[in-house]
Amino acid sequence: MRIFRLLASYEFFVGSSKEENLIRVEIFEAIGEAQIFRTRVWLQNLYNLYPTMLNFGRNAGDLHRFHSSEHLNAEITLSIADSPDWITGISFLSEAKFLEAIQASVLVFFKKLDRPE
Repeated sequence: MRIFRLLASYEFFVGSSKEENLIRVEIFEAIGEAQIFRTRVWLQNLYNLYPTMLNFGRNAGDLHRFHSSEHLNAEITLSIADSPDWITGISFLSEAKFLEAIQASVLVFFKKLDRPE
């Protein structure tokens, strides 16, 4: 059984001036094993939330008085990983090389979604 410790976390934006998406990357390193890394990747989205029960008037009119806009992180690791080993542990020359591979996979992921880079 491998034990990993959080080595570093990075944030970068993917997108255009119209829409930028914050990506958070966490890189973990295996304890006692040189150059074995794993990752978790998060996409931050803005959601407008309207509680159903609090927003209806007496005549069933939608009042939208109570709402919130929240930034929520969705894990996209499985969607961008080139290999399941990115989750369980993979050998890379360095943390920097692993981060480069992750960034390249994030760009491919956004192209598949037809979202701006």
